[in-house]
Amino acid sequence: MIVVGRVVFVYVVGEFVGVIEFDEFVGELVIWKFYVDAHLRGTGVGRRLLAAVDELLPADAVSVLIEHASENVLAASVYERLGFTVAWIDESDGPGMTTVWRRRMRDVRP
Repeated sequence: MIVVGRVVFVYVVGEFVGVIEFDEFVGELVIWKFYVDAHLRGTGVGRRLLAAVDELLPADAVSVLIEHASENVLAASVYERLGFTVAWIDESDGPGMTTVWRRRMRDVRP
Protein backbone atom coordinates (compact mmCIF):
# COMPACT_ATOMS: atom_id res chain seq x y z
CA MET A 1 0.00 0.00 0.00
CA ILE A 2 1.27 3.48 -0.89
CA VAL A 3 -0.13 6.64 0.69
CA VAL A 4 0.32 10.01 -1.01
CA GLY A 5 -1.46 12.73 0.95
CA ARG A 6 -5.10 11.68 1.00
CA VAL A 7 -4.80 9.09 -1.74
CA VAL A 8 -4.13 5.40 -1.03
CA PHE A 9 -2.95 3.00 -3.73
CA VAL A 10 -2.86 -0.79 -3.42
CA TYR A 11 -0.43 -2.84 -5.46
CA VAL A 12 -0.36 -6.63 -5.61
CA VAL A 13 2.71 -8.28 -7.12
CA GLY A 14 3.70 -4.94 -8.66
CA GLU A 15 0.31 -4.28 -10.26
CA PHE A 16 -1.99 -1.41 -9.36
CA VAL A 17 -5.26 -2.95 -8.12
CA GLY A 18 -7.10 -0.19 -6.27
CA VAL A 19 -7.24 3.43 -5.19
CA ILE A 20 -9.21 5.51 -2.75
CA GLU A 21 -9.07 9.30 -2.50
CA PHE A 22 -10.68 11.44 0.17
CA ASP A 23 -10.74 15.10 1.13
CA GLU A 24 -12.87 17.66 2.91
CA PHE A 25 -15.94 19.23 1.32
CA VAL A 26 -18.12 21.76 3.11
CA GLY A 27 -16.71 20.70 6.48
CA GLU A 28 -17.13 16.94 5.99
CA LEU A 29 -14.74 14.24 4.83
CA VAL A 30 -15.73 12.73 1.50
CA ILE A 31 -14.39 9.77 -0.45
CA TRP A 32 -14.23 11.06 -4.04
CA LYS A 33 -12.68 8.04 -5.71
CA PHE A 34 -12.96 4.38 -4.72
CA TYR A 35 -11.89 1.87 -7.36
CA VAL A 36 -10.88 -1.79 -7.23
CA ASP A 37 -9.73 -3.77 -10.26
CA ALA A 38 -12.72 -5.73 -11.57
CA HIS A 39 -10.83 -9.04 -11.28
CA LEU A 40 -10.17 -8.48 -7.58
CA ARG A 41 -13.55 -7.23 -6.42
CA GLY A 42 -14.83 -9.25 -3.48
CA THR A 43 -11.32 -10.24 -2.36
CA GLY A 44 -10.91 -7.67 0.42
CA VAL A 45 -8.96 -5.01 -1.50
CA GLY A 46 -11.77 -2.47 -0.99
CA ARG A 47 -11.93 -3.23 2.71
CA ARG A 48 -8.16 -2.70 2.96
CA LEU A 49 -8.49 0.65 1.23
CA LEU A 50 -11.30 1.72 3.55
CA ALA A 51 -9.30 0.59 6.60
CA ALA A 52 -6.40 2.74 5.39
CA VAL A 53 -8.72 5.75 5.18
CA ASP A 54 -9.89 5.08 8.74
CA GLU A 55 -6.25 5.23 9.85
CA LEU A 56 -5.65 8.51 8.02
CA LEU A 57 -8.77 10.36 9.18
CA PRO A 58 -8.23 13.22 11.61
CA ALA A 59 -8.78 12.22 15.26
CA ASP A 60 -11.93 14.36 15.51
CA ALA A 61 -13.57 12.94 12.36
CA VAL A 62 -16.74 11.06 13.25
CA SER A 63 -17.81 10.00 9.75
CA VAL A 64 -16.95 9.95 6.07
CA LEU A 65 -19.27 10.47 3.08
CA ILE A 66 -19.39 8.84 -0.35
CA GLU A 67 -21.75 9.43 -3.27
CA HIS A 68 -23.07 7.58 -6.30
CA ALA A 69 -25.65 7.98 -9.04
CA SER A 70 -29.01 6.58 -7.94
CA GLU A 71 -29.00 4.19 -10.91
CA ASN A 72 -25.71 2.62 -9.84
CA VAL A 73 -27.12 -0.31 -7.88
CA LEU A 74 -23.74 -2.08 -7.78
CA ALA A 75 -22.13 0.87 -5.97
CA ALA A 76 -25.12 1.07 -3.62
CA SER A 77 -24.76 -2.62 -2.75
CA VAL A 78 -21.00 -2.40 -2.18
CA TYR A 79 -21.26 0.72 -0.05
CA GLU A 80 -24.02 -0.82 2.07
CA ARG A 81 -21.87 -3.91 2.71
CA LEU A 82 -19.05 -1.58 3.79
CA GLY A 83 -21.27 0.15 6.36
CA PHE A 84 -22.41 3.25 4.46
CA THR A 85 -26.04 4.25 5.01
CA VAL A 86 -28.07 6.78 3.01
CA ALA A 87 -27.58 10.26 4.45
CA TRP A 88 -29.56 12.20 1.82
CA ILE A 89 -30.50 12.19 -1.86
CA ASP A 90 -29.99 15.11 -4.23
CA GLU A 91 -32.87 14.83 -6.71
CA SER A 92 -32.39 16.14 -10.23
CA ASP A 93 -33.92 15.66 -13.67
CA GLY A 94 -32.54 13.19 -16.16
CA PRO A 95 -30.74 9.86 -16.03
CA GLY A 96 -27.66 9.82 -13.85
CA MET A 97 -28.51 13.18 -12.35
CA THR A 98 -29.86 12.04 -8.97
CA THR A 99 -27.07 11.58 -6.45
CA VAL A 100 -27.26 9.37 -3.36
CA TRP A 101 -25.01 10.51 -0.52
CA ARG A 102 -24.04 7.88 2.04
CA ARG A 103 -22.35 8.22 5.42
CA ARG A 104 -20.23 5.73 7.32
CA MET A 105 -19.62 6.39 10.99
CA ARG A 106 -16.00 6.07 11.96
CA ASP A 107 -16.52 3.39 14.59
CA VAL A 108 -17.87 1.00 11.92
CA ARG A 109 -14.97 -1.23 10.86
CA PRO A 110 -15.05 -3.29 7.67
